[in-house]
Amino acid sequence: MSENSDLLIPILQALPMGVAVLDDEREIDIANTTLGFMLNTNPEELKGSKLPYLDGLGESESREFESVNQNGEKRILMASIIPINGPEERNSILLATVDDITEKRKRKEDLENIAHQIICYRAVTKLFSQTETPLKQVLNTFVHLIPEGWQYPSITAARVTLGPTIVSSANYADTEWKQTEEFSYGEGLKGKLEVCYLENRSPEDEVPFSNEERTLIQTLANELERYLQRKHNEDIRRQQHRELEIYSKLLRHDLRNDLSVIIGNHELLQMVLKSQDDMVKQALSSSEAVFQRMMKLLRTFGRATDSEERKIAKMLRNIASRSERANPNITVDLRIDEEADNLRITESKLLPLVFENLFRNSAVHAGTNPKITVELSREGNNAKVIFRDDGPGIAEEIRDNLFEKGVSTRGGGLGLYLSRQVVEAVGGVIELLEPQEDSGATFEVLIPLSV
Repeated sequence: MSENSDLLIPILQALPMGVAVLDDEREIDIANTTLGFMLNTNPEELKGSKLPYLDGLGESESREFESVNQNGEKRILMASIIPINGPEERNSILLATVDDITEKRKRKEDLENIAHQIICYRAVTKLFSQTETPLKQVLNTFVHLIPEGWQYPSITAARVTLGPTIVSSANYADTEWKQTEEFSYGEGLKGKLEVCYLENRSPEDEVPFSNEERTLIQTLANELERYLQRKHNEDIRRQQHRELEIYSKLLRHDLRNDLSVIIGNHELLQMVLKSQDDMVKQALSSSEAVFQRMMKLLRTFGRATDSEERKIAKMLRNIASRSERANPNITVDLRIDEEADNLRITESKLLPLVFENLFRNSAVHAGTNPKITVELSREGNNAKVIFRDDGPGIAEEIRDNLFEKGVSTRGGGLGLYLSRQVVEAVGGVIELLEPQEDSGATFEVLIPLSV
């Protein structure tokens, strides 16, 4: 022991890490109490010994090793060799320091464990910022990003359920090792996010998922919910813009034709008022129906959309009833599949006018007492409406371009060109079908179900 050892001991004892003074042979000359505690040894017994984890360790280098302390705890330690040079060579000493890095290592491992979750979360939030991208494309990317946030990506699968829409990763299969997080979106609609392991990797636990993974699925479900609400709001704004453009065309088309009817009826009244009571009544009735229709059209954008216009079955029932009252010569046979009775479609203020136009066209041009059949069913993620009458049908020479602007044999009403614009504005399709036997004009309308 050097002559300065008595001075060194108090200094070494005050240090928070384990410290030993080494001699030229790297044997311990002095060791503080902390080093003895870390190595589960009396510091006095360390004197004259060599620590094996210092073998081959260069100056200013470090090495990790594990040891059990005097409390029986297994700890991760870091040993280093530090030369301390004094003003004279004889005053230089060599120190061995030992730090307990268990907590530091744990924090590092914890950070490494959640790093992939952070990357996954950032990728998802970036994806959800793309409100212009089609929903199904976003959901497909989403379910394939999710596995990267879990411990075992290669055996992780995900699925999203939004009403009738179900999107899953390519390897998805229901297993007993599954997490489920439900959420609400839109107008009271329910959604579900499921993440499963295709095999159990944690047999010692009751469930194979970590606390971080349970938190992550909740976070991702919340982000999905917010994205769907943003997209819903954006879709409504875009649709309202499209409908306003169509509405300007609609006003020019309908008001011009309806006013022509009113003027014609007025002229007729002037000629027959004194001698033709039945003709007067019919003209008055026609004028009243046109007036009512014009008022309804003008009110369309001045009120909130009725809830019935979201449930297509109820909407069709109401339109059929109004059409029969306005046109006593028609008979309507409305056939609604049981599973289609509660289908909800994309909100639209103009869509009811499309079906009113079809009813009115049949009432005027399908014969004296036409029979109209309307069938509602579900086809995939769409509500399908088949509309047909028993009239003479559409002339062959205009069938191919019936929906083009300016093509019509019936006049008045919304017009098939504008009807197609309205249907396509909500993501739907309207087509003229080949008529069946004993049927006339037959149309198929597909309207997307609301997600």
